Amino acid sequence: MTAARPARACLLPALAVLAACSGDAGPADPGRFALRFGEREIEGRYDPAGFDSAEARRATAQVCAGTALARYEETGRADGRRDIAAACESFTKVNDGTAVFTRRDDGRIRVQINSALDGRSGSVSYDI
Repeated sequence: MTAARPARACLLPALAVLAACSGDAGPADPGRFALRFGEREIEGRYDPAGFDSAEARRATAQVCAGTALARYEETGRADGRRDIAAACESFTKVNDGTAVFTRRDDGRIRVQINSALDGRSGSVSYDI
């Protein structure tokens, strides 16, 4: 039993370091952001150093798959990034997924959407 205590004593500081590092630091690249979506709700976060508000909104609208955004809200954070909360008018084709937006060297935005429909998954990638 006493042998387990030193191992546990070593494990606790390691867990504390992992917990400190696993905070919501987000991506290191301000030219990239991601969204999660399901049914109609969309949420994510972007860095204004890489995208302006109009670009973030336009990118977010790509998730709506043929319908328009019904709601789009941004909230500022203490770290300077912006939280996005949005909803599409309808999600008739896509159940849930992620979307990643990356600033290209030519200024365009690369869109990659990974989604699931009726238990099948797929992805699409294009520039806007």
